[in-house]
Amino acid sequence: MNILNKLDPGSVFVLGYSAYQALFWGNQPLIGYPLEESQAIMPKEHFLLFTANYPLPHANFTRVREVFQPKYLYGQRWAFDTYAKLTGDDQTFWSGLTILHDQNGVLVCEIKK
Repeated sequence: MNILNKLDPGSVFVLGYSAYQALFWGNQPLIGYPLEESQAIMPKEHFLLFTANYPLPHANFTRVREVFQPKYLYGQRWAFDTYAKLTGDDQTFWSGLTILHDQNGVLVCEIKK
């Protein structure tokens, strides 16, 4: 899963329970992990946005993007599919992403500007 090492530098927002995989397999900075330290240093509003549907963020993906400014999303397919439904507009969510890797149930997407 060294796809993360081949990407242009940019922060990674992890959907689901895959943060430790992303840490192990990649050299990109992760947003919000470890969770305990994030709670201590993030403003409460941001932490609640990050953990609103833990292990998924708040359904307002536009706001998540504004606050955290990730370049990439990483996670298991189920997490992407669940989050797309949670946003209330699957098509808008998916149309805002470029899939860079889709293998063995793991997705890496670049967020379109």
